Amino acid sequence: MTKDVGQSPSRWHHWVPRAYLRRWSLDRKRVCTYETLVPHEKYPIWEMRPIRSVAAADHLYTTTRDGSEPDAFERYLKDEIEDPALDALARAESGGVLSQKDHHRITYFAMALDQRTPSAFADHAERWNKQLPQMMRDVLQGAKKKLERAARRGVRIEQFPVAGPLPPIQVNVRVPGNGGDARLETSVVSGRELWLWAIQNALEVTAPKLIASGGLTWSIIAPPSSTEWFTSDHPLLRMNYHAWNNVSFGGGWGFKGSEIMLPLSPHALLYSKVAYTYPPHLAFDRGQCLTVQSILARRAYRAIFATSPMPRVESMRRRVVDCEVYEDQKRQLERWHEANLEQHK
Repeated sequence: MTKDVGQSPSRWHHWVPRAYLRRWSLDRKRVCTYETLVPHEKYPIWEMRPIRSVAAADHLYTTTRDGSEPDAFERYLKDEIEDPALDALARAESGGVLSQKDHHRITYFAMALDQRTPSAFADHAERWNKQLPQMMRDVLQGAKKKLERAARRGVRIEQFPVAGPLPPIQVNVRVPGNGGDARLETSVVSGRELWLWAIQNALEVTAPKLIASGGLTWSIIAPPSSTEWFTSDHPLLRMNYHAWNNVSFGGGWGFKGSEIMLPLSPHALLYSKVAYTYPPHLAFDRGQCLTVQSILARRAYRAIFATSPMPRVESMRRRVVDCEVYEDQKRQLERWHEANLEQHK
């Protein structure tokens, strides 16, 4: 989708799409918000917030590669993932029959929501800290063997492209000016750039593989008549459920038995279980509904959204009152762009 003439690229990026949050808005402009971390006791428990201002940050997805405009990645998500799913999501919510293409488009939409939030970035960062050093050692060892074979053939190699679903690890050959032995150096983009690579890799590698293997079948779960579904700034649940107090998060998209849930509106929740097919419409009793809501509240990043105040949320996820932590996290988000630029100097 092209921008209107004269419209400047936006640097204010939403990690939860505004069109999604409008499903919980009575005026399509504001949403009732409960924050899980606040600076003082007098801070409002529930407050109507402009949708434009929630679940968003300055330069969240701005990439430093290829001179791209600040909003290039957010437009990629909107044009390639969000907009194509709109009709399928509306059909699912209204109780219509979903085609195979609808199920696939919902899968892409759900996977993007799973990957694009600050909570997802934190999960990725923790995993990279554990896995990247060994990955880089393995890549370096492979490059060394290629360099030795090339030297025996009299072929000169200066770069080694890394194939496969690996992070963008760069291997360069450095030859001293005095004609000494060549040296291999490895580097990898980090922080935001690595996160954007991971999101794109999930949508362009993982999702197509999942769909090629049969894909996911989505059902709609309506809450009991006495309640509604709320959502959050990390709305997708991907988990292995054993009991209400024994839930492991991070179940794989392709792992049999992993359960995936996404609130779609106050009256509809998307549900899929990997390698299983259920009827298009399911029903939860009040106990099941409260269990899922409790897990949704637990997985929220910093905010829970509803059409109106829901007092039970306050006990499901008690807010933390800590001015120092609140201000520190606010500063980190404000310095996000600057900190990531400094990594690439």
